[in-house]
Amino acid sequence: MEQEFKLSIYEIMQDSTPSGRTSEDGSPAGDTIRKLILDNWDKCEKITIYF
Repeated sequence: MEQEFKLSIYEIMQDSTPSGRTSEDGSPAGDTIRKLILDNWDKCEKITIYF
């Protein structure tokens, strides 16, 4: 098990004020963040989210 997964919202969204749950055009949205968290939930002891 990995120690920590660091998730930077700004690096993924490329915006300091992200909005939207889903994206129709394929750009990152809330569902992208949710998928990353769920994919790493059982793999890491700690998930840190940076804004």
